[in-house]
Amino acid sequence: MTLSFKQTKPLTVKILGAFLFLIFIFFLLKYNAPFSQLIVLFILSFVLLGYSVSFEVSENFKNYRCIRLFGVLFFKQSMTIFFPDYITVFSASFSQNADWSSVAALGKERSNVFFVIKLFKDNKHFSIFKSTSYVDVDAKARELSEFLNVPYKAKAL
Repeated sequence: MTLSFKQTKPLTVKILGAFLFLIFIFFLLKYNAPFSQLIVLFILSFVLLGYSVSFEVSENFKNYRCIRLFGVLFFKQSMTIFFPDYITVFSASFSQNADWSSVAALGKERSNVFFVIKLFKDNKHFSIFKSTSYVDVDAKARELSEFLNVPYKAKAL
């Protein structure tokens, strides 16, 4: 049995993928664009919109980083994570520069508040999952705690 933790895709990747797909549709309908350009635009937008990264944790603690394309496993890589002493959930604010296009006029940074599941061993930690929903993160942390038989130290947020 394995647990899967799907990672969030950056907003800029979603916007870029949608923008490239709209350009592809526009060129397909309005212009006689070369076939090679249409293929490149389609493939780029297809990959950007369809890829997802997830971490898989198994019972024997052989862990993998999986890259999927529209849900179909495309690449699987072994990932070394230390076996944790305990698991906890943090609230964290992530900021990202917005120096490009019209977004820069709204401010130089945009920040999002996420809840993060962290695995701790001694003074090392590893973030395995983040989401904007505390309920989802708490449920995943409890599930992982039971799965690995490791204490879950819930923090007051």
